[in-house]
Amino acid sequence: MNADNKTLIRAILTSLDDFEPQSDYKPFCYDKSNDEIKVYNRQRFDRRVFGSYEWGFVQTSSPKVGIQSITGKFIIIDHVDFSETVDQLKTRIYNAGGELDPLDQRLIFAGKQLEDGRTLSCYGIVNDSTILLARRLRGGGPVGPIWKNITPTPYETVPPYETILPDSLLSPRFDFDLTNIKDDGLYFTRGGKIYNRPCEGNGWLGVDFQIGEIPQNEWAVSYHGTDYKNAKSIAADGYLLSKGLLFNFGKGIYSTLDIDVAASYSRSFELNGERYIFVFQNRVNPKTLRKISKDITEVGEYWISPNECDIRPYGICIKRA
Repeated sequence: MNADNKTLIRAILTSLDDFEPQSDYKPFCYDKSNDEIKVYNRQRFDRRVFGSYEWGFVQTSSPKVGIQSITGKFIIIDHVDFSETVDQLKTRIYNAGGELDPLDQRLIFAGKQLEDGRTLSCYGIVNDSTILLARRLRGGGPVGPIWKNITPTPYETVPPYETILPDSLLSPRFDFDLTNIKDDGLYFTRGGKIYNRPCEGNGWLGVDFQIGEIPQNEWAVSYHGTDYKNAKSIAADGYLLSKGLLFNFGKGIYSTLDIDVAASYSRSFELNGERYIFVFQNRVNPKTLRKISKDITEVGEYWISPNECDIRPYGICIKRA
């Protein structure tokens, strides 16, 4: 168990000191002593209970997961399809007596908060897994925008603070200006695929994620163009298959190795009197990648990742339109 998990468990154990449990609470619990947290079996209830890893499940023939609330309630969700999404699971938890409305639920598994729209299998959730249920915290003021003072144009209306990316979603140490760099004659690969760096003469300003050595099972680099209004959700949650509308060449997350093809799907925005376009730079799993050739798309080569777990946005490339 890592330090973060220990800290989380320790904090929740402390918060339960005055909690009066239910009589039907399960007999597995955590105990803490000398900064160590141990899992053990008790035949009676212990007030310092917090279970999210081991529980005594009733044997059934269908897949199931356990939902452990920090208030002490434990729910078993039966007949689980691990291709269902997190928000679908939240609805099932509520219908099973989970007390919290789906919008107020915060689910945590293996130290990670589960995001709506992603599948359970994406997080490695399997039969007999146990998921922590907590209340989602609400509130907070506005977050500063990445593009300030956006000027509306005659053909679009952009609220001044509509497009925002919190600083927590960015890594400035990886910012790199490729404006005056040319890769003529140079050949790069990532994950065994051609990597076209965003440094063409027309002035891409973006992120070049340098890797000192070639690791095993390295993922390839691709680009994805979209409306700037989608920037925050993609940066925060990644690509969500549930939000897809058109799948002309099969269901999946679409990207391309050609940054200019991706740019053709990017909608420009105005900043300080100049217009810009941007694309996301991604890593894609080459083992699951499906390619659609330019002869078929009539635009450029498309790469289709079958699952949101197979494509990870990590950079933003910007250029003047």
